Amino acid sequence: MASGLERVLAHPAVIAAVVTGVATGAAGVAASKITAQISERQLEGNLVIEAVKVCNKMQAVTNLKFLLDVGFLPDLADKLRPIEVVPLPDTAG
Repeated sequence: MASGLERVLAHPAVIAAVVTGVATGAAGVAASKITAQISERQLEGNLVIEAVKVCNKMQAVTNLKFLLDVGFLPDLADKLRPIEVVPLPDTAG
């Protein structure tokens, strides 16, 4: 004969409530991770905007290279870090 606890735990409404609770908790964790990732991408975007706001193209490249080197910007494919910082021709007349 099943105990009172076993009967309660076997009840469909209890099972549904437990599954719903677990799913809700998992969704909350996933949503907070996504929110954190969005915030991080926004911060990175703002850093890039500030880095290139300068009038001098060479300074903009140097600023971006610095942000990569110190780890403030991700180089997801390791394609940007090897770029050499070289003086650009001045296009001002």
